[in-house]
Order: sequence, then structure tokens, then C-alpha cells
Amino acid sequence: MPRDDAVVLFAGTSQAYATYRPGYPDALFDKMAAELAFNPRTRVADLGCGPGTASIPLARRAGAVLAIDPNTEMLQAARAATQRAGLANIEFRHGHAERLPDLDPGGIEHVVFGRSFHWTDRAAVVATLDTFLPAHGAIVLLGPGRSEKGAWHRWPWDEAVREVREAFLGPESRAGAGTYAQPEVGHEEVLGAGGFGRIERHSFTERVEYDLDHVLGLRRSYSHSAERLFGDRYDQYLDAVAAAVTSACGPGPYRIDKQDSMVIARRPTSS
Repeated sequence: MPRDDAVVLFAGTSQAYATYRPGYPDALFDKMAAELAFNPRTRVADLGCGPGTASIPLARRAGAVLAIDPNTEMLQAARAATQRAGLANIEFRHGHAERLPDLDPGGIEHVVFGRSFHWTDRAAVVATLDTFLPAHGAIVLLGPGRSEKGAWHRWPWDEAVREVREAFLGPESRAGAGTYAQPEVGHEEVLGAGGFGRIERHSFTERVEYDLDHVLGLRRSYSHSAERLFGDRYDQYLDAVAAAVTSACGPGPYRIDKQDSMVIARRPTSS
């Protein structure tokens, strides 16, 4: 079952998400298109599309994209971004990945999750996709890069910001109407158990530069630090974050090697 509070996970964050969340490098989408042999007939689904972060670059490489999200604010932002990009090959659906059969998805070759797979009932989604995707179809997960020891690459200010957030909201990471804990079973294990055990991993590094305002904008885009969680203390929270980041990392700008990862999972018997 999809999370009952999925709609409120990112309520009120769509503008900040579209403005401040980093996208993925062109090299990542070029690699995906090459590995999966995109052509003008290829139709890809972007599940949990948000404001179109992956949908738009996918649409520039595939024949068509089906963009799905449970949050209407995110879909509105994605439609606006699509219009600005001058693209006409993205279709939008309001709904959950778990309920894909109810959304009249049509034929789909591959599906992409851009930092959204962990918000789903992963095993149920993989089982559903196993019935929808053709033999050569792939499930693609995009996300932050990992170190050789498996830890997420973090922003240099994350620890300082975490301490501030916990001082305001407590130690548990907030998510929707509840809290969020990292799944005990990794994504690749879930994919393998669902029949998509032929897995390729790709890493990408991109040099970025952010100022302090951008770092604060990122705070506004996260479910665990959305404005609605703080009531009338949100300005105090952002002021405290600004002070903590400046103390830990200086006044900026911050030049960072941003790490991104792509996992392509296919059935072992696919050609």
C-alpha cells in the first residue's frame, strides 16, 4: 500500500524543490540512454516525478515520458517546467507508483525513480513493474553517490544542520504525518528479490557552487524540514541554520564535488 500521508510529504515544498534541489548531470542521462538503447519509440515512466527533475532530460532523449506523482503541487511545477522547456512528449498522471495499473499507463519500456523509490512500498512496486515491463525493461534508481564503504556522500554542512533541526524538532526525521527511518533492506536487495537482479552501478561527479541562500533554499525543499513542521518558528530555524552553516563551513560560496549515482536493474534473463 502507498503511504497514506504521501501527499503531505512534500506539501508546500514544490517551489523550493524546483528552484534549489540539484538536478543530475547530462552525462548520467546520456549513459542511461546509451545503456537502454533509447530511440524515438522508447516510452519511459518517471515515478515520483516531483517538479520534473528527471522527466525533462528523459524527454529530450526518449520518445515519450509518463510522469507520475501523488502531489498535485509537484505536478503543477513539472507541467510549468515542461512548458518552459518547450517539450510536448511528457504525459502527466496524478497517483502512486503502487497503483500504476489504475492510472492507464499504456506501454512502458523502462521506469525511473529519482530519489523517490524509498518513499514507496518497494516490494509491491517491483512486483507490479514485473507485470508491466517487457523482458528487456529496466528499473532505474537515481540518487546521491555512495562512498566505497557504502555511506551516502553528504553535503559538508549536513552535520551542523542536523543538530539545528533536532534542536527544533527532536531526533527523529520527520516525514509527512509521521517519521522516517532508513530501510533495513537495501534497494538492490529488494530489486533482486523481485526478479531484477542484473544490476549495473554508475557514478558521476559534477562540480557545483552554492551560496548560503541556496543552502537555505535546500532546507525548504526537504520533507524533514518543511515549513509546516515548524509553525511560527520557521524563520528562527532558518536563522539558526544560517549561523550553523557559516560557523561550520564559512560564509560561502561553497564549491563542492556533487556525487550522483545510477542503478540500472534488469531481469537476469533479459537480453
